[in-house]
Amino acid sequence: MAPAPASEPGPVRGLFLLVGVLVGLLLAKVASHDAFGRADTHVDRWVAAHRTNDVNPAAHSATDAAETPTIAALAVLTIAGVALAWQRWREPMLVAVATGEVLIFLTIMLLLPRHG
Repeated sequence: MAPAPASEPGPVRGLFLLVGVLVGLLLAKVASHDAFGRADTHVDRWVAAHRTNDVNPAAHSATDAAETPTIAALAVLTIAGVALAWQRWREPMLVAVATGEVLIFLTIMLLLPRHG
């Protein structure tokens, strides 16, 4: 049985790209100034105005837990755990690819300091 010929992506790929860019522009330029965007800004300002010293350590810990190196380490543990539990590597490799991208990002950030 012969393999099916590869089909050309045609205009579908370009259409998805165009829709993605337009949705991004809509959210960034228009939605940030409507009622939803104003409500979101109001919540941020309210939380900042009502911040207390009791909550600051918890917020700092939560922020540290959500940083990129922590997420990369958890991803590596997830890869190993899933690979050992399922006894296969196909699914964990998806996580490994994403983790690799994060590690490349971290390496670049360490090598190229920001100015400004």
